[in-house]
Amino acid sequence: MLVEIVLLFVLVLVYAVLRDRRPRNCPPVSDCTTGFHLLPPGVVSSNGVHWQHDRRFVLRNLRNLGMGKDHLEEAINIEGKALVEDLKKYGGEAINFPDSFKTVALNIIWQMVASTRYDLRSKEVETIHRMTNELREKFTPLSVLPSFVPALDHLPKSVKNFLFGDDIFERFVEEMKVVVNEAVDKHLEDYDSDNPRDLIDEYIKDMKASEGDNNSLYRKGALNQIVNDLFGAGSDTVSHMLRWMAYLLARYPEYATRMQQQIDAVVPRDRMVSLDDKPSLPLVEAFTVEALRYSSMVVYNVQRSAHRDTTINGYFIPKGTMIQVGNYSIHRNPRYWDDPHKFYPERFLDDSATKYTAPNIGFFAFGSGRRQCAGELLARMELFLFTAAIIQNFDVIPPKGVVLSQKDIVNLGGLRTPADKKLIYRPRN
Repeated sequence: MLVEIVLLFVLVLVYAVLRDRRPRNCPPVSDCTTGFHLLPPGVVSSNGVHWQHDRRFVLRNLRNLGMGKDHLEEAINIEGKALVEDLKKYGGEAINFPDSFKTVALNIIWQMVASTRYDLRSKEVETIHRMTNELREKFTPLSVLPSFVPALDHLPKSVKNFLFGDDIFERFVEEMKVVVNEAVDKHLEDYDSDNPRDLIDEYIKDMKASEGDNNSLYRKGALNQIVNDLFGAGSDTVSHMLRWMAYLLARYPEYATRMQQQIDAVVPRDRMVSLDDKPSLPLVEAFTVEALRYSSMVVYNVQRSAHRDTTINGYFIPKGTMIQVGNYSIHRNPRYWDDPHKFYPERFLDDSATKYTAPNIGFFAFGSGRRQCAGELLARMELFLFTAAIIQNFDVIPPKGVVLSQKDIVNLGGLRTPADKKLIYRPRN
């Protein structure tokens, strides 16, 4: 900690020296040749007209491709069955969180975006998640400092690599570019205007229709960024929430037993739980929503930039200020939640515990307002159906003598997640 404080002090001094080297009249986000760059397109980090355009495109096409519809539920349950079969292959032995948690989540979004489905134990998926894990494991608080002090881009590359891990991040970005570019380039090669298959094809259709329009925001670079955003937001976050689900089932077996009883009373053992069953399974829904609140998996929301001077609760926010919402703080605030540090699914049930009740204003797992997560409906479908599949088919328990506690939670690159710890997925009779 002392080393980081000293480094931070040095960096502040460096910033004080460098800040006046930025050309006069060059706005905070511009194309001036000083290390400052235009914000990218896409739906995560963009602002203004780029964000409005790309978000509308994504929302429209995710709905058209099935988000919230019956055939997407069928696709999720196909992955749910594959997940159940994969877990059975371990024969009840204690294992770390399985790779299938990663793959089932990836397959859903990747089928909608690129018409691709991976085998649950494929080498491609292993490579993708190895890169993601390496980035998160080597992430430190200093890694985000250049986002708040852009002048630090002037430091020598060797210094930035040492202090901020820039080389790790750049390697991750480049390898992800390969994955995304290959998918987009393949679609451009075999694109059939009469038979669009997925979100990439729909974007190509609009891009071709706007050829010759110099003001069009449809372009290949924007498509690549959209695909990259959906790839990360739609798969990595869901896979880590499945880790949370397994961890919480093992840590609170009393809830697992009650949910199994609820499912068994409604759903035959030879049938997967469906969304039509949800009204009869209030505790299962309450469990998944409380897991989202309790985990506060995304500790801080994506950075946003104030596009004009404003005042919030007496605090002056100048135009261009980078702002992040603290999801964890909101979810732990007693102003919104009774006993906020307690895992308590009943907070989302009515007094009779027979009906699910929606979260109050303090629920921020998917953001809020115009920036609310575009894939929230899809994520909720996945978490409910995948969690129900695990509960219906397995008792998730720690190995004998192992006690799970809050100490098992780690921070990986801004994500709160259970550390790898062996659990047993014991098939139910």
